[in-house]
Amino acid sequence: MSNAKKTSTVEILTAKFNSVLSNMDSPLWNGHLPMPTSIAKKFLKSDSRRILCSINDHEAYPCAIMPNGDDHYFILVNKALVKKMKIQFGAV
Repeated sequence: MSNAKKTSTVEILTAKFNSVLSNMDSPLWNGHLPMPTSIAKKFLKSDSRRILCSINDHEAYPCAIMPNGDDHYFILVNKALVKKMKIQFGAV
């Protein structure tokens, strides 16, 4: 029996893009950031939609890449984050 340890390959993906915070009619979620499809698909090649997102150099927060149903994607931003980051709707 071999004592060789299994190794894993780790790939760290990063991307930076501009987006406009858009309002969302929800009691929990205040807004969303549309995400370029090409960037979303780069991340979705793995089995997880979970990512860490940093908006305007604020502290990163865990979120997910969400589909909107027509091959476009977005990231949810809850009310507390909008308030904490002092970002305005319509702002890049």
